[in-house]
Amino acid sequence: MDTNLCGKISFLGRIKDIRQFHQFDPKDPFTIFCRKTSNSLIVEEFTLRTNTTDEQNESLRKIKTIQDISINEIVIFKHGDKQHLAKVIDIRESEKEVIVQWYEPPVSLSSYIRCFNKVQNNTNIPSKNIIASFIHPPGFGRRNQLSLSKKQFIDIQKFCM
Repeated sequence: MDTNLCGKISFLGRIKDIRQFHQFDPKDPFTIFCRKTSNSLIVEEFTLRTNTTDEQNESLRKIKTIQDISINEIVIFKHGDKQHLAKVIDIRESEKEVIVQWYEPPVSLSSYIRCFNKVQNNTNIPSKNIIASFIHPPGFGRRNQLSLSKKQFIDIQKFCM
C-alpha cells in the first residue's frame, strides 16, 4: 500500500500469509498489527513497504540542543543509569528544561519490550538529559500504550550502548 500526494491509496500487491488473522490494527502508514481474534494477546507485525536507503532506515536522531525538541514528540531521556521513553508536553527554553509524560518500564537494552504504559504525571527534566527522538514515531495501541517496532528497539540499543 502506498499513499501518493493527493491522499489516494494505491496497492502494491497482496499481503501474503495473513489469512489466519481476523483483526488488523494500523501502526503507521506502512505497518499493521494482526491478531487471530480481537481479544488475542499474540500480535504479529507486517510491514507493507520498506525504505531503501540507509538514511531512511534510521529511526532515531540525536538531540544536541533544546531547539531539536518539539512538543508531542516521543523522546528518549536518561534518568540515572536508565533510559525512558517520554512524550514532550512543554518546552521551557529559559529554564533549559522539558516537561514530559514518561513511560514505564524503562527501556531494557538487553531484551525486547513491545509496549510501554503511560505514566500520567508531568515531570520536569533538564533538556540535557534528552538524548534522542524518533524520526518516525512509535505506534500507539489501546489504552494509549506506546509500541516499538523491532527496528526501533535495535536502534535504541545501538544508540544507548
